[in-house]
Amino acid sequence: MADTENTANVLVVVDAESIYQTYQGQFSTDPNRPVSLGERTPYIYMFVRQDEMLSGQATDDLTIAVNTNNNIRWRITSLTGNTRYSVALNTCTILRGVGCITQPILIEPTVTVPLPSVNGYQVTVDRFQQYKDAYFQATAVNASETPVSYQFSFALANNDGNILGYFSWDPKISITA
Repeated sequence: MADTENTANVLVVVDAESIYQTYQGQFSTDPNRPVSLGERTPYIYMFVRQDEMLSGQATDDLTIAVNTNNNIRWRITSLTGNTRYSVALNTCTILRGVGCITQPILIEPTVTVPLPSVNGYQVTVDRFQQYKDAYFQATAVNASETPVSYQFSFALANNDGNILGYFSWDPKISITA
């Protein structure tokens, strides 16, 4: 990332169905006490553009490089596309590297997105709908020799919208000059 005012978009994909099956009987319905998936978990996959990735593309331990003054945005979805089980980012706490990125905040813009229509085997886009997006955003403010560690928590819900539990994991990010 050569430009000093870019945005790194991190897509977080959660294997919500496997979490649901594995953690039966261990769910926490208290958003202040999520069940920790730890630093290493087989249920989280994070993605960024290839030129922003240092290591760990498509793993729970993605390390990306951003320049100071770059924004970082985190969005989340489940492997089922938020149909059978859905997920929503809940909180973000900086664990190590306070002062390297601003405190991530939740942003909820309303955007217009295409609404595909299916007619036989042909898909067309002739309509649009309003969609409420949601993501956490922070800005890199100081370079750091060691990665910034943070903890995200998320809600896991069923397809009726009932929250089944809260979970957390601890990714990290590197801030370059």
